[in-house]
Amino acid sequence: KLTLSQADNQFFKATISSEDMAPERPSHEIIENAWKRLNSFINTDVLNGHGVAGQATRLQQLVNGVLAIDCTAIFMCSDTRREAYQIFQVLNDRGVHLTDGDLLRSSTMELLDDPKLQTIQNELADYWDRVLAYTPNDIDDYLRWYFSSYEGKRPKSSNLSDQFMQRRFAHKKASIVSKAEAKRVLAEVKQMDADFSTLRAIGDGEWPYSSPSKVVEWDRKRLKLLVEALRHTNAMPLLLSLCQLTEKKFAEAVALLERFVFRYKTVGGAHASPMTSLYINHAKQIRDASKYTLTSLKSDLRALANKSVPDSIFEAKMRELAYSPRGNWHIRYLLIVLEDYHQWYDKGAHGAPKCLDKMRVFDFSNTTLEHIYPDSATQGSKVAGLERLKHTVGNLTLLGPGDNNKLANKPFAAKRKLFSKSGLKLNRDIAKKTTWTATHVKQRSTDIVKMALKIFEI
Repeated sequence: KLTLSQADNQFFKATISSEDMAPERPSHEIIENAWKRLNSFINTDVLNGHGVAGQATRLQQLVNGVLAIDCTAIFMCSDTRREAYQIFQVLNDRGVHLTDGDLLRSSTMELLDDPKLQTIQNELADYWDRVLAYTPNDIDDYLRWYFSSYEGKRPKSSNLSDQFMQRRFAHKKASIVSKAEAKRVLAEVKQMDADFSTLRAIGDGEWPYSSPSKVVEWDRKRLKLLVEALRHTNAMPLLLSLCQLTEKKFAEAVALLERFVFRYKTVGGAHASPMTSLYINHAKQIRDASKYTLTSLKSDLRALANKSVPDSIFEAKMRELAYSPRGNWHIRYLLIVLEDYHQWYDKGAHGAPKCLDKMRVFDFSNTTLEHIYPDSATQGSKVAGLERLKHTVGNLTLLGPGDNNKLANKPFAAKRKLFSKSGLKLNRDIAKKTTWTATHVKQRSTDIVKMALKIFEI
């Protein structure tokens, strides 16, 4: 009696036939959950504990109530698929919200509703099933990022599907679709399928280039730091376009963006709109240029950073960084980057920031912050001057979770032994001090700010 879309129909039939079939997409999970709830309702609320006669009566009441009172069935006859698609779109206004992807699928399938285009339409349906296999929120994001990457401007907040039809599918109302135009529609959805896969990978911090890689693991991990540690998704349209370049250029751009974002947004707190517009503009430039270099991107990022977060503001905000019980991902990120670029800084910080030892790669999720002077010093070991400074960046360092638990609130003398054996130069430098005073904390804070000004100079 009911046939679902090509992507769902087989799973739907298997579910209502009690066949064992694992869900492969969000829509399958919805079907499975609905079936489980329906069975639970029938078995628990309708049939449970009423005897055969009582069960029959309750089932009849249920059927009568659903069909005669609570529901109205309307038969709508359609002679053509085109008419059916139009009914679908009109009724959507009164039903469950559909994603712009659902509406685009309906509109493009309607465009190709011609017996001569049946083969292309069938292939189009397969690709739409792949595109719409993501969660609704992801589909929404991917469509906007995809549109921005190709069009060089952000889509309006409403009517995204209409903008896609006009700009990406170049569709004019009441136009007859030729076979060549149908192939272009299919090619666009194929590209969306490929790019959505890339966007998913980038969003998960996965390197979008296949093995063997032409860059080392340290370079690849910068992407994970950008999208996960710095929680930055504004650059997704630009990153999608950057995938058109060589792997080495992509790695260089990611390292540049990572340092820019920390200065401009994470510490500087500057408005996202100019930054996002810059990203989208360069995303389009990459697609339009026969040979794109990163020089113009770097120049524009530098100009925006210097305008919105000049050294004076960056330095002032860096000095305000402090430990918070609510989260300190930005300080962990900062200390990781300082360690990565420590050798370059110690050798005079000449030229663009560069990691001179890429053999060591930090696992951001497994780094913890440690208070050098204890966060909760015992009553007898408290120092008034250090209590006032204990949460400042000068009194914080990086440890693995195991070492952090070992040291806990131990005094500096005990921590110094572990710091002296640390693989981190930041910690070995701390261990050179025989005592830990307020003066040492203030000086270390100053040193960290001076390093940051060099490393995060765009």
